[in-house]
Amino acid sequence: DFAMCERVVERYAGPDGRFTVNNFVEFLHSNENSIFNPYHDTVYQDMNQPLAHYFCNSSHNSYLMGSQITGESSVEAYVRCLLDGCRCVEIDTWNAKNGSNEPDPDDRIDVWHGNTMTSKIKFKDVLPSIMEHAFHASEWPVVLSIENHCNIENQKTMAKLFQQCFGGYLLCEPVPSRPEPQNAYPSPRLMRGRIIIKYKKLKTDG
Repeated sequence: DFAMCERVVERYAGPDGRFTVNNFVEFLHSNENSIFNPYHDTVYQDMNQPLAHYFCNSSHNSYLMGSQITGESSVEAYVRCLLDGCRCVEIDTWNAKNGSNEPDPDDRIDVWHGNTMTSKIKFKDVLPSIMEHAFHASEWPVVLSIENHCNIENQKTMAKLFQQCFGGYLLCEPVPSRPEPQNAYPSPRLMRGRIIIKYKKLKTDG
């Protein structure tokens, strides 16, 4: 109604009382304009079901700040995703060009949108940023979706860096005393504060 519109204008108008386009955009992005039920801003579901029973707030090509073809890759993109509440971020790993000439094996792995013109960042720089911000917005587990294009030697380096950076936060063993059947995923509640790697298993000979 008209009275409500007056209240919105008064609340978002500038110091001079004018309601500009910028003020209107600020209102559009505010909680007052949201159709989302604020009750659902908090975790209200039963979080004791197997992990695969839930939808997950996920990010695709999480390292990109813009275009998937020419955009900039940045560690800051992971920070934004995690602070916005994403629980699954993607890391695309590639052998660094001329990487075998790098004296430090940790520098031989790049993160970027392969076969495009996007910029590259170092895998070793991505992990500390994820660890620092993983649980600021939420206590629920963080899933790292790995799209791997690296050779075996660099995969071994990735495994070493995962363990060094995440330590006890990294899920490396079966979860003890879980109530679900043995063929079920553990629940989000059991996985609170943990980092999970989602990755295709390597093919074995035979």
